[in-house]
Amino acid sequence: MSTIYDVAARAGLSISTVSRVLNGNVPVSEASRKKVMEAIEALNFQPSMVGQTLSRRESRSILAVFPLQVRQNLSDYLYGINRVLSVAGYDLLISFTDESIMFQDAESPFSHKAGSEPQKDHSFDYEKYLSRGLVGGCIYLSTIRHTPDNKLDFGKIPTVFVSEYLNAPYDYCVVSDIEQSVYELTSRLIARGRRRFAYIHACYPGSGVPVIYSEARFQGMLHALNDHGIPYHEELTRYSSMHNFAENAPDPGYLNALPCASSYLQLPRDQWPDVIICAYDSFALACSHVLHEARIKVPGEIAIVGFDNSAATTYASPQLTSVQSPCSEFGYEAAKLLVRIMQGEVTTPQQIQVTAKIIERGSTLEGVD
Repeated sequence: MSTIYDVAARAGLSISTVSRVLNGNVPVSEASRKKVMEAIEALNFQPSMVGQTLSRRESRSILAVFPLQVRQNLSDYLYGINRVLSVAGYDLLISFTDESIMFQDAESPFSHKAGSEPQKDHSFDYEKYLSRGLVGGCIYLSTIRHTPDNKLDFGKIPTVFVSEYLNAPYDYCVVSDIEQSVYELTSRLIARGRRRFAYIHACYPGSGVPVIYSEARFQGMLHALNDHGIPYHEELTRYSSMHNFAENAPDPGYLNALPCASSYLQLPRDQWPDVIICAYDSFALACSHVLHEARIKVPGEIAIVGFDNSAATTYASPQLTSVQSPCSEFGYEAAKLLVRIMQGEVTTPQQIQVTAKIIERGSTLEGVD
């Protein structure tokens, strides 16, 4: 009795292409379809209805894994993903992981707490979908820098890795030029006479470790300062905790950043920064509040920059300049690449880069509310 492997060999195509022709649930070129049908007829191949059903169910399901730390932008990511999957005919499963746990687990390759008690996030176990073969592909978003030493193993499941930094150790990635965007904005501010730059990092709760997005944004600023021959003063770096999204509580990012903002005004006046770049908009809003209470002119005396272009940017007066992470584009490009991988159109490693957007408002532009 002939098998699907025999059909693939006779047609000169991959098994996945033969499977797609049999399932009829994703597009296949007419030439490939014709070759498969001719091979089936020549071999008198009889496909298993049970196998087709299981294959169809798997190939139509895609898992998207999000860290809780980015859930405020979740709708943007999902919008981008759905733009592709709704047309391609795939179903979407969503799972979450709390990446801050990885820094508290002594057994984790990401941990900074050697010898501490291991912890594991059991509430958001995406691995079960992969290990049980419940999905045909995976989109994995991470806020942690992955290296060859700590990369995740997704087995044989086609996976697209998404992050705000380049050179992730995975075959298929969608990344952002956020560092370049910060470089450009910093250069603009330097051209307007700004010289003393401060930065407020965002850290995982209880870890003191900046999230990778925060570090990438920081590096963009440093590179611009270095290229323009302007020193960075380390004493102007601050570290503020992100929201512990595993807890059902309001985001305290604004409150956490208030002491950081206030600390700048405790320095001698000639040591104040003239720009504060914040890893998140909520931190920038805290800076705006502190400076307003102290009657410090924004941006006249101190300019403020945030990230993500959230609703918080419009709460301040003047409104906050922000660098918008391309969340929707991340989702769209990741889903498009994954579908192409699953359909056999992409077989070699690819890294796709999407563009962040600088949105300048009154906190860096004189005379703008």
